[in-house]
Amino acid sequence: MSDNKSSQNAHEERVFNDVIQLSLASGGYKKKAATKLRGILRSDEERPDLVIRGGNGSIIGLEHFRIDHHIKRGRSASSKSAELMANMNAQRERLKPALNRSDEALYEAAEVVASFISKEVYQHHAACCDDLSRSLSIRLFDKRSGHALKLLDYRKNLIERYGDDRNIELGYLIEVHSDFHSLFLHTGSKVVRLQSGHCPLFGDIFTLLQKASAEVDWILIGFYPCLTDQIVDAAVLDCRNDLFTESCRRQSLYSTAYLGLVKFEPYYIHKREGETTVKQDGDNYTILLENPAEFIEPITLFRNAISEAARALNLKKAGKPFTTTLSVQMMYELVWMRGSKIPGTVTEPDIESLLLEVGPIELRSRLAAFCDRYQISNPSEYAPRID
Repeated sequence: MSDNKSSQNAHEERVFNDVIQLSLASGGYKKKAATKLRGILRSDEERPDLVIRGGNGSIIGLEHFRIDHHIKRGRSASSKSAELMANMNAQRERLKPALNRSDEALYEAAEVVASFISKEVYQHHAACCDDLSRSLSIRLFDKRSGHALKLLDYRKNLIERYGDDRNIELGYLIEVHSDFHSLFLHTGSKVVRLQSGHCPLFGDIFTLLQKASAEVDWILIGFYPCLTDQIVDAAVLDCRNDLFTESCRRQSLYSTAYLGLVKFEPYYIHKREGETTVKQDGDNYTILLENPAEFIEPITLFRNAISEAARALNLKKAGKPFTTTLSVQMMYELVWMRGSKIPGTVTEPDIESLLLEVGPIELRSRLAAFCDRYQISNPSEYAPRID
């Protein structure tokens, strides 16, 4: 077996173990679902990647694939994050032997770090919410390379290796890398500011997974930040007997509306990477990064926040989950107490009227409190001035 294949096998096995171990530790339904996938694991298989031999004689074949929030725009939607980390690791290995012996190597290492940070900022600014669902759609249903088209071959291969078709189940092991750290998730009972790696099942993603669930028995999901391999959340979805939706519900996963800009296009106009400068002062290195991003027009941001705050209030009334961008969340919190008492459907004019009822001093006080609550610096950068 080649070194590359051996490394890939080890990676697939690690992702599987990440998902199972975190799910077992979570308890409840998630633990119960994960327990059903315990058995003897083989990661040296082909088509599908992993095979679990259960104690009851069952054979569960899992095909692993990765989807990303930061992707290239080509047909394959390949991961920019994976490529960036591979390049960074190669540079680190190249420089490691000389770091303790050469000031030049230390300076070059600082330049590598600066370039890495600049590229990651550029990738994050260039990404939008819809990129993740596009990545999933291609991995599942692309007419040339989608895994859904290969399920019959996977099942055939398992029958040839292990026999009896009645004991064979199939599933996907999906490794999700995302960064929605600036979003706020409303679950119905609470509001959570997302951390990097935490990823709601936005409407398009939920629909794609639901479609996929009709052809497999299991969908395992490991949620990771874009640039690390430290799992932050997991799901083990039992798709047998049309249980997908119920299995999602019992793990607090729902089709979640996205409210705000950046769903179909980036928040910033970022035509190029920022230039970097490294300054050395003795043993200290200072990295300066240029920010060439062009910001969205404030009036566009303000009008969108009003529109989406109205949607948020209506979804809240209906008891449906949703996520908001920072500007929408700020607007929502300014008006939600009074807005929730409006009978019927809340409209944009309703939001405008509620804002006008708040005096300038009270408005600034609420905005400052909002920024303190979520540890956002420089409130004036976000606060719309309407006085």
